[in-house]
Amino acid sequence: MTDPLGPFDWSTIHEQYDQKCDRCERFDPDSPHLLWFGLDRPRSDRELYYRLIANFSLQNRAIQEDLTGLYECLLYWKYYSQGGICPRNISYLGNRGSELRSQSDESICEAFALMPETLVRCAPVVLALVKRLSKLELPCAGGCNLPTQTTLLHFLYPDIVPIFDKQVLKAVGVDGKLNHSFKTFERYLPFSWSLADRYQARMSQGDETPLRRIDMALWVHRGMHGPVSSARRAGTA
Repeated sequence: MTDPLGPFDWSTIHEQYDQKCDRCERFDPDSPHLLWFGLDRPRSDRELYYRLIANFSLQNRAIQEDLTGLYECLLYWKYYSQGGICPRNISYLGNRGSELRSQSDESICEAFALMPETLVRCAPVVLALVKRLSKLELPCAGGCNLPTQTTLLHFLYPDIVPIFDKQVLKAVGVDGKLNHSFKTFERYLPFSWSLADRYQARMSQGDETPLRRIDMALWVHRGMHGPVSSARRAGTA
């Protein structure tokens, strides 16, 4: 894996990230998948991220009466930029009031009950938690669905678990099709931590953890400089 962030301008990370999101032109604050927020809807990708982080905190999620609705908002944040994939994935939750939705409520409550209160930066511990999550019947996060699993775990432990998806992999010189490969995530996990440690001092103040800043920067980058050259591969990890 290659670090592409040496020349990255951390002072403009929010502007760069927002511009990338704007180009998607798919974020819809009036989406029915954000119903959990009622009339006070997040108006942008980043606002939704911040509010999800707040509501998935240990203190706040313990008092939530509709964890499935909150989880639906998370799935929307994860998949809205992918067009038709978004409603298809969220459909696994079932419509409100349906039997499938009730089953989703049960599986989601069970999954959250099994999550530890805190998590340490220890690769075997994180990997074991991902494996545990993959065995639960959590809608859109079972089996080898690492993109959703790591997104959920990131919102629970934003300074420990990185978001693992094809755009991140492209940015570090790895085939994006490996975004469901547990072995690839096993390699990426300590690599993401090393990037967070390497660039933390250069990051401007913000509301994200260093690990999330790395995810944002890689999402902005996502292979913009073309294939990784042999010279760049010399610095792989």
